[in-house]
Amino acid sequence: MTLMASYNASSFRKPLIAVDNTDVEILNELSRHYGGRVVAKKEAAAHHRQAWTWRVYGADNVLTMLREIVPHMRCAAKLDRAWLLIDEYKRLTPRNGWYTDEAHQAKLDFERRFMAIGAGRGSQCRPTLAPEPAEESGVEPLQV
Repeated sequence: MTLMASYNASSFRKPLIAVDNTDVEILNELSRHYGGRVVAKKEAAAHHRQAWTWRVYGADNVLTMLREIVPHMRCAAKLDRAWLLIDEYKRLTPRNGWYTDEAHQAKLDFERRFMAIGAGRGSQCRPTLAPEPAEESGVEPLQV
């Protein structure tokens, strides 16, 4: 999940969810349930399997999907991004597209915070809600 840059330099990024897979049936099921498109990816080498990508655009479509799948997400960086989109995107995006100076600055700040989540190599490996070690949690280790 990301915020897709617009071709128009003056407009803001828009939410996008993309899933890549070599099993097109899974992606077709996502497309059937949430909309979006399934597209064949370019074959990188003759010995590679055909890969496909499914993408869903539009804030309403993306936010609806995120609300349904967020309880099942495990990656901390993606969870943080999902909650940020769910909690703030609609509030910071006026329907008419006109921004006051304050709203414009708030939207830019939102985009910076969103893009900073998961930036850097290995950030997706950050632990999620890992249980604390027994010594620090106040629970005595089992004596054998």
